[in-house]
Amino acid sequence: MYGTDGSLSVPDPDGFDGPVRLFSAGAGCWENVPVQGGYAGADRGYGIADLARSLATGTPHRASGRLARHVMEIMASPLTAAENGRSVTVTSAGERPATVPARTRPEIE
Repeated sequence: MYGTDGSLSVPDPDGFDGPVRLFSAGAGCWENVPVQGGYAGADRGYGIADLARSLATGTPHRASGRLARHVMEIMASPLTAAENGRSVTVTSAGERPATVPARTRPEIE
């Protein structure tokens, strides 16, 4: 993702692993972003397990419709920008959910 203040490089989302890198306008080189959350070694299905765990324990989940709309706008904005030859401002907002704790994957209960 390229922005006015820098660029962000993320790994293939199908691999669930790999570095997230940031190129800041002032830095002049790519820097790895430290891991701040997520289940190390997670596979497909852990998102739904996390949702089920939240529903079972009565804790807020990370899969709200408002957040999904915000994510979709973010995902569509590069295509819109490319088609129109201009930058696009993301106008939606979503309440930021709690970060997935940085730990090894939990067993699905």
